[in-house]
Amino acid sequence: MRSTAHPVPLVTIAALAVALVCQAGCAIGSPPTAPDPAADPVASAESCLARAVFAEPEDSAYCLPFPEGITTKVTQAYCSPTGLSHEGRFAYDFECEPGDVILAAQDGVVFTIGETWPDNDPVSGHENRVLIRQDDGTMAFYAHFQQWSVTVDAGDTVSAGQLLGLCGTSGTPSHAHLHFEVFEGAAYQWDEGVPVNFRNAQGRLDFRGGLGVDETYLVGPCE
Repeated sequence: MRSTAHPVPLVTIAALAVALVCQAGCAIGSPPTAPDPAADPVASAESCLARAVFAEPEDSAYCLPFPEGITTKVTQAYCSPTGLSHEGRFAYDFECEPGDVILAAQDGVVFTIGETWPDNDPVSGHENRVLIRQDDGTMAFYAHFQQWSVTVDAGDTVSAGQLLGLCGTSGTPSHAHLHFEVFEGAAYQWDEGVPVNFRNAQGRLDFRGGLGVDETYLVGPCE
């Protein structure tokens, strides 16, 4: 756990992408081009849907990142239609109130954090965030935390259900929410997203087994 007395500077998207991609080694002086989350997705919604194969809910490795007993609404689901920010992405936006607690969805080790941007800062890339390398090798991306609310540091080992920070509006959201997304490995590439559902999400799933847009889910016990 970290103390907010010593804030950690935000790692920019470009620097993060270079660090993630270059873990296996990059030629000095020739860093790879960093993916831009504000740019058009590299995969279309159609190709995203073709890869949308979900685990049986009871077999999912993930728990909803909120405390048991609360309800949360999915305001944007995976593979959104053209023109929305989740086009081509296996991402969810979960509605929450400013200051609501955000929990880890799976065990892992914190890769990096950022928490210096003020709330209601309408700049893409200014999302306070936590990235966790999970035990299965995937990378989970949590975004839009309140400024200075992140409770973990890079290198910390975390368990599912552990507090990560507080819901906020950093970046460009139209309302307070948690953006949650998982990637196959270290590279921050939208076409390497992982379709995720949650074993403790009590509510109506879509016909693929994923969470549905505008659906509300009760957070059950994470067992």
